[in-house]
Amino acid sequence: RGFAEDVQSWRSVVGIRTTLASWHLEAAAGYANSHAVVRETGLIATNRLLPAIGASGPDAAGQIVCGAPDASGIVPAASIIPGCTPLNLFGGPTAISPAQIDALELPLTDRGENSQRLAELSAQGDWGAVSGQPISWATGATYEREAGDYHYDPLREGGTVGNTLTA
Repeated sequence: RGFAEDVQSWRSVVGIRTTLASWHLEAAAGYANSHAVVRETGLIATNRLLPAIGASGPDAAGQIVCGAPDASGIVPAASIIPGCTPLNLFGGPTAISPAQIDALELPLTDRGENSQRLAELSAQGDWGAVSGQPISWATGATYEREAGDYHYDPLREGGTVGNTLTA
């Protein structure tokens, strides 16, 4: 199996700091975004595997096809499963050809995205004095918004490709 993930992300933050009399003010704002594409290969399509390991036999031309043979041992044309490539799991390590594997596997591509927005404001300073000592204060506010989504490949969503076999 193969797995590849490509993530592209960027982030931008801008801020300002200033002083007004004895007050110190800071403000900042930012935005970040990431986009991911995940590709998987070598996954078996369950709707192709089960017919491929099921009943098979020669057709009228002598080619091995998927489908149940009749009493003569020939798979009638009406019983041939279209698009199916027969698979012999008991024929040893060389019994399964690359073409047979290609007929069973389907690549998947999932996509996702995340974003973040933020804003921050803070202020501090002195506000009078008590017994000759300054009264200091500080306050601030932060806003954050994060969002994300992930979209599975339709073949994964529908159960065509995955880890579960169903009959």
